[in-house]
Amino acid sequence: MKNGLIVWDHNEIPDDEIRARIKTIQKSMRAENLDALIIFGDVNEAGAVSYFSYFAPYYFSTALILTQTGEGIMTTVMAQRGKPWIQSNSLIQDIRFQRNYGKGCSDVLKEIGLSYNRVGIVELDLFPYTALLDLKKEFPHVEFIDVTDAINELRLIRSPVEINIISKAAQIADGAIEAVLRNWYFKKECELAGEIERQARYRRCEDIFVHIASHAPGNRWLHLPTEQILEQEVLVEVMVQLENYWAVIGRTILPHNPEPSLLHLKDSVEELYSKAIKNIKSGVIVNDIFQGIREEVKNDNIKLFSSIGFGLYVESMQRAWITDENQRGFNVPLKENMEVFFQLGLLDKKNYNKFLIQDTFIVGERETGQCTKTQFVANY
Repeated sequence: MKNGLIVWDHNEIPDDEIRARIKTIQKSMRAENLDALIIFGDVNEAGAVSYFSYFAPYYFSTALILTQTGEGIMTTVMAQRGKPWIQSNSLIQDIRFQRNYGKGCSDVLKEIGLSYNRVGIVELDLFPYTALLDLKKEFPHVEFIDVTDAINELRLIRSPVEINIISKAAQIADGAIEAVLRNWYFKKECELAGEIERQARYRRCEDIFVHIASHAPGNRWLHLPTEQILEQEVLVEVMVQLENYWAVIGRTILPHNPEPSLLHLKDSVEELYSKAIKNIKSGVIVNDIFQGIREEVKNDNIKLFSSIGFGLYVESMQRAWITDENQRGFNVPLKENMEVFFQLGLLDKKNYNKFLIQDTFIVGERETGQCTKTQFVANY
C-alpha cells in the first residue's frame, strides 16, 4: 500500500528535469518519424508514465501521449474528480477522462492528426489487448510499434536528480534494517517484518516490500510462515520506494553462538562479495562478473547464488534478474550511472547453511558507487 497520496516535491524533481526528458525523446521521435508515443501506466507499471510526467497512477490505467512537440496529453480511466490531484502532481496539464481505454487513446490520436502513420507504444506487452484492437480498428493504416526497449535504454541511465533520490531511498532501507538488527532473535516472522516496515514508513518511504527467509533443508531460500519463530540465520531483504525509485538491500543475520561451518560460510561470502563488486563499473560485461565469481567457487559441496538486476526493471516487480540459470542480458555492458542491484550467496549442501548479501549500486566509470551501506551482519 502506498504511503498516502504522494505530493510532487519540486525541489526533489524539478519541472525542468521532466521537460528535458520529454525533449530528449521528442528528438528521437522526429528522427524516427513517429507521430506519437502512447506510454502505458498502471499501479504495477507506472515508471514510464512517471518518468515523463512525474505522475504515478496508483490505480486504473493511464496513458501519456507525447507528440513531436509540446508537453503531451494524458488520458485515464480514473474518475474525473481526480483531475485536481493529477494536475497538481504532473507536468502534463491536459488530462482527458474516458472509461474506455482504447477510445481515450483513439480520441487523442484523432485530435493531434497523424502525418507519418507511425505510433510507438511503450510497454506494449502490458498494454490492454482490447484497447490495442480498438486502435488498430480505428487506424487500420497506422503502424503501431513497440518502442519499450528504446525508452528503457534512455531510462536506464540515471540523472544526478535520480541518483540523489536513489541514495535517499537507500538510506531509508539501511535505517530500517539497522533498527532491528539487535532485536530479532525469537521474534515471529510477522513481528520482524512489521517492525521493518514501520521503521521504513517512519522514514517516509512511499512503498516497501519485505522478504524474510531462514535456514531450511533444500537448495533455496524459502519465505517463512508469518507465525514462524526466528531461531536460526535469517535472510532479510528490503525493497524501498521513494519518488517512484527503488533501493534494495539484503542481509543475512546470524544467531547467537552460530556453528563454525556457518561462520566459515559467512567469511567466504563476504570475501567473494567484496571482490565481485569491484567489477561493477562502466564497460564491464555482466557475464564477466559472473565468470569471475564462478572461478572463485570450485567446491562441489557449495552452491553459488549470484544475480544482477537493473533498477529500471525492478521498479515493476515483474522483470527477472540476470542469473546463471536465466541468461537474459548476459552480454549487456554496464554503463556509467546505471542503477544495479547485486546479490551473492553461498549454500553448503552438506548442512544447508546459507548466507547471502545484496546491495544497490550506481555504476561508476572507475569505481563502485555503493548506495546501501549497512555493514555485513553477524549478531553473535
